[in-house]
Amino acid sequence: MGFVADFVTGSSIREGEPAIGVVIVPQRRGWPNPVLSAATDPVHAHDRFSPLSFPLHGFINDVGFFEPYHDQLSLRLLLDTTGFANWTAFFEKACDFRGDAPGFGLDGERTVAGISVMKTETFDYLVRIGRPGHNPSDDPVNAARILVDAQLRFEKTGELDVLHIAMLNGSPKPGSTWTTLSGDEIVVPTCSIGLSQGYPWELNYIAASHVTHSYQTASRMPLDDVASLYACFSEFHGLSRGLSLVGKYFAPAGFIRHDNYAAIRDLNITSLTALIRGVSERSRYGIESRQEAFFDDMEALSDRLDALKGLVAEEVSKARAEFDSWHGIATVRSSTPAPKQ
Repeated sequence: MGFVADFVTGSSIREGEPAIGVVIVPQRRGWPNPVLSAATDPVHAHDRFSPLSFPLHGFINDVGFFEPYHDQLSLRLLLDTTGFANWTAFFEKACDFRGDAPGFGLDGERTVAGISVMKTETFDYLVRIGRPGHNPSDDPVNAARILVDAQLRFEKTGELDVLHIAMLNGSPKPGSTWTTLSGDEIVVPTCSIGLSQGYPWELNYIAASHVTHSYQTASRMPLDDVASLYACFSEFHGLSRGLSLVGKYFAPAGFIRHDNYAAIRDLNITSLTALIRGVSERSRYGIESRQEAFFDDMEALSDRLDALKGLVAEEVSKARAEFDSWHGIATVRSSTPAPKQ
């Protein structure tokens, strides 16, 4: 039926292809005016759209729209925040901009939601560069342990210093050591900061308020359930930093009726050529500032381009084999004599 264009790269995502989506709503807090600020260049990250959900893992369905997998915490939190029973009900109402009363009610006002959709490879890369140098498999559990301990500590001792941690609005300094009431020492992971402000993007305040309310009794929940929340935080924080590093803002993904592979391929090759040309003289990246590291970086880049050439050769080989097989069948059919009448 159609394709969705990756909102970061513009690359088309086909029907049935896995994808990542973030539900966004128009920002109403732009300064000094939410409309004028969103139309003024340059635009700040928060001036146009605000993320209403954590990253949703899903796919492009048979009508060409993004659809999340049903069994995931990020979807449950979105539906609980907005009051819809399931994704279909949310999508058909919240994303519908037609009619006299488009969209849905959010915080006392009507708004229309959009979805920032990207390929899984785009998402994985942005998250990876957005959270360098840590082990994401351990972080959510340790962050959950810190939250639970902070809530227990506040209940037991009334320490005001841990209240912001207990309410998910802060954490000890990432990398520092947190000592629990039982004496265990935990290295504070980055995702432990939860809903703290200061990232290029923060979760929409309606969604953030719902998370705070839902997990204010995390100390009485199974630890795995709390860790699942921090896994969502870890992905969201990484994506937020990653988008900032590549200079991209949340925006609705485009719907297109064709596969734009050739156009995006040539655009990226042209862009890469322009990017590399003159890099040896660029500040921060050139030989003057990086010295030996510049040569290592360029050799690594050359190796990646060689691997890309290998991938091209592999695709050509697959296509050649398929073409030869098809052509052989067609030749046999054309040379088979017609039966006698």
